[in-house]
Amino acid sequence: DRDVTGVQTCALPISYAHRGLARALTLLQDYPAAAAHIEAAIDFFVASNDRMELAYSKRQHSWIAELQGDDLGALALAREALAIFRELDWKPGLATSLNAVGWYEVMTGHPDRGLLSCQASVALFETVGDLYGLAEALSSLGTAYLATGDHPSGATALEQALNLHSRLANHADEAGVLRRLIDVHTELGNTTRADEITTRYRELSASLNAEELDSIAPHFRLGTIISSERAGSEG
Repeated sequence: DRDVTGVQTCALPISYAHRGLARALTLLQDYPAAAAHIEAAIDFFVASNDRMELAYSKRQHSWIAELQGDDLGALALAREALAIFRELDWKPGLATSLNAVGWYEVMTGHPDRGLLSCQASVALFETVGDLYGLAEALSSLGTAYLATGDHPSGATALEQALNLHSRLANHADEAGVLRRLIDVHTELGNTTRADEITTRYRELSASLNAEELDSIAPHFRLGTIISSERAGSEG
């Protein structure tokens, strides 16, 4: 039963519970159940006219759609979140949504558009000072550059993302970027750097537990979602 037309303020904790369950179920890889809970949360936020939390929930929904293999649906949801954040003029939300839109534009075959969105995301994350979000945005930017065929710029952005992940001790995402950089530097003929990164990747992988290793592929973007929820709760 998802009839929330008469929602009252006391029902708001239910919406947060649904969103929390959606995140937990996502980590458990039960994506259909996660989608059902985030949709229930969205219904409550629509009924209560909480635009900020609605936007963050749509951003979370886009991530779940991505994990279900629906990049076009994920892009549509991320664009909806972006539109609400623009309406609210909320820079942290704009930054994370631009990153998501850019990523999905690349994944759906529009790397030039994706590159512009990712560049805008990086600039906004630098402005708001969210280093976790900036690391994710730089990783997306590197992917966008690679998709356009600009491998040197892609390597530069990924190296910047790597440095931030390392500084923040975000080791699962650091390992994910390392693995991509091995291929990029190999293709560019930077064999010395590729060897250095390979050594670091092996050392880091040996120190990660099974769950952390699992998060490296194919998706290692939880940092963006956590950052989004933190910024939303502060708003």
